Amino acid sequence: MRVLPAAPSIEGLTAVVAGGSRGLGLLLAGQLLRRGCDVVLLARDEAELGRAVGKLGQCRDGAVRCFRQGEVEPLGQ
Repeated sequence: MRVLPAAPSIEGLTAVVAGGSRGLGLLLAGQLLRRGCDVVLLARDEAELGRAVGKLGQCRDGAVRCFRQGEVEPLGQ
């Protein structure tokens, strides 16, 4: 039986997740955070982004930054 090599670490990388405030995007963002990535969430709804950050706070090894789609300035700054 052949053994597959281990996947390279993604710890310390930054991932951009479009549609990251709910559904698969939110799930993916959580998994990336658990593996040590910093995550940039993009979404259309600021309230949804706030809820997503609250949920992601439980699995946080990396940092979370949020942007509404079309913005260039981070929310909350």
